[in-house]
Amino acid sequence: METMTVVFFYVSSHASGRKKRKWCYDVRRENTIEENIVFSRIQVFLPLFEKGKKRWTGKALSTYLDGLDIPQESRNVYYVPDEEAACMLERGTEPLSLEWILFLLAYYHLDFDGLLILQDREMDAEEMIRHFAPVTKYLGVITKQPEKWQDVAEELSEEYGFLLDVVTEFGGHHYRGEKLLVVAGRENYQVSPDLIPEGSMWLSTDIGSENRKICAGAHKVAYFDIKRFLRERNWYKWIKKSDTLLDTDLKIQYNNTR
Repeated sequence: METMTVVFFYVSSHASGRKKRKWCYDVRRENTIEENIVFSRIQVFLPLFEKGKKRWTGKALSTYLDGLDIPQESRNVYYVPDEEAACMLERGTEPLSLEWILFLLAYYHLDFDGLLILQDREMDAEEMIRHFAPVTKYLGVITKQPEKWQDVAEELSEEYGFLLDVVTEFGGHHYRGEKLLVVAGRENYQVSPDLIPEGSMWLSTDIGSENRKICAGAHKVAYFDIKRFLRERNWYKWIKKSDTLLDTDLKIQYNNTR
């Protein structure tokens, strides 16, 4: 049975990580099973202080974190630190793996006849291209290094009989179908609402992407990301009151009603 795990990190501003010589952990778990998938939510509350009101040193914090009883970040385990935890851990979220992308496509029942990938940091675009090549009529990549795709394009042409569309900006793609799936991170390659084909679906691999705002201004473009999935499951509750993303998401849902 497949397990999809999300680990949230928060900072507990009044807690200490050690009493006498014993480390103190606050890790909470919740598992549900739906359609042969185990959804696992883990909440980690990181103490602001090492002991009493003593601030953490780097070595002590590293030792503390090594003792956390949580799964390692992997292709099926996604780490989500809040703003304060991201500062403490000196890291943010990573782009979604292919496993999470496939999961979200199945979860939202997204059907498409063309795939356009906007290559971005830490994204394995080639892995996605090779995965979808046997079942997709159109494959395109927008990249800043088109020369690196020459060998892949030749292999796909020999094996599947079609050309990989490799361009350097969003307006240069040659998709002419009706159900385009765009997979992108933060880099948008000069996209604007009028350039996104009507009826497209946009899947963001990066939780910090601003492209949802662009999709909100496009015509009948549905936007999906891990943040939407987490909110729908009432898992994503640490958004600050000042964050306007909630208003933006409502606008996107209204815009994408079909």
